Amino acid sequence: MDLNQLKDAVKGRVKPIGSWAWNRLNLARDGRAVRSFDFGPSQVREVKELMTKYAVSRPEIRTINWLVPQVKHPLFAGVYTILRFADYFTREKGIQNRMIFYGGQNGALTTLREKIGENFPSLINDTYGVGDSDAGKLPASDISIATTWDSAYLLLRAANTAGKFYFVQDFEPLFYPAGATYGLVEATYRMGFWGIANTNGLGTHLRDSYGMTVKSFQPAVDPKMFYPATDRPMEPVKIFFYGRPRNPRNGFVLGIEALKLVKKQFKQDVQIVSAGGVWNPSDFEAKDIVENLGVLPTIEDVASLYRSCHIGLVFMFTKHPSYQPIEMMASGMAVVANENSALRLLLRNAENSLVVEPTVTSVAEAISYLVRNADHRNALASEGLKTAEQTRWNTEIESVYEFLAGQGQAEPVR
Repeated sequence: MDLNQLKDAVKGRVKPIGSWAWNRLNLARDGRAVRSFDFGPSQVREVKELMTKYAVSRPEIRTINWLVPQVKHPLFAGVYTILRFADYFTREKGIQNRMIFYGGQNGALTTLREKIGENFPSLINDTYGVGDSDAGKLPASDISIATTWDSAYLLLRAANTAGKFYFVQDFEPLFYPAGATYGLVEATYRMGFWGIANTNGLGTHLRDSYGMTVKSFQPAVDPKMFYPATDRPMEPVKIFFYGRPRNPRNGFVLGIEALKLVKKQFKQDVQIVSAGGVWNPSDFEAKDIVENLGVLPTIEDVASLYRSCHIGLVFMFTKHPSYQPIEMMASGMAVVANENSALRLLLRNAENSLVVEPTVTSVAEAISYLVRNADHRNALASEGLKTAEQTRWNTEIESVYEFLAGQGQAEPVR
């Protein structure tokens, strides 16, 4: 498939990989879905041989194919990070970065392309969609990068590339119950790709548990977007909760029940707001306790909300902290989060945050303590701000480029 065929996808003449998105939902009960995510030992050997040659030859990187699941909005969380890396490689290194989206509708792809162009003009002419029959016929590239577990299966089939890499932003097996789906997701870490891991904790797990050659980076925030307010009222104490009931890894019910206790204790002295998911407080017996703002339309709206809050409550039970605690810290909030061994380098209990056991009482007591003790709350917020300021995107992306180009070292397996 050449570039002209890829451009046809944007115009609606190539059928998107809709069945892949369907298959992700049916792996646990549909034989066809399980068969569609299939590979054998010979394919893994081919990848390992390819990467052995890549380690020796280190070809000049002029083109990169990024395999990305199609999303409604490109400016949140993981996809935004991918676009940030691609944009930097284009502007600073002169690399052609092809953003190849799969699993969506053609009309939505056109809208997505426009949104990408508004924020990353360097990528607007290199945003495409691919169809089922074209997954193994991507245009030749110096390297190709999978960005989610299902795109790893696409990358396994991809030809005409000198190197295959895996941009890992969370431990995705934990998105599913133990079973066939979990196993197929976990298998992607053993396919032989070299990894690019979002946070050291995740990178350490990929190295030590799966023997992956991996380079980690630390996520950063844009200081022009996320910064503390200078005129935030001291009262009432405003608490923000990252509430997503459809995402088990975010511990929604745990947070709601803890916040009920906080509200019962402090009444009008606290104001509790939530964002991140669409849900009705009445359905969780939280009416007049938590105000849910839903999914905020822009990053600017998120940053503005954070600046108005004193305390941030966020849970993450996988091996990645998400961007919320870092953005909260950068906005001057004191963060309360759950104990998670993979996040200890970022969230340091009683130093830059309060890290507690995932129980209602533990969470409620931590928040209540910060409500009562403004001095300690401000001290945690101050240390959190220093943590957020330690990392800059350009430095982190440059270190990943050096890894790809053979100018930097992968981290050794322990």
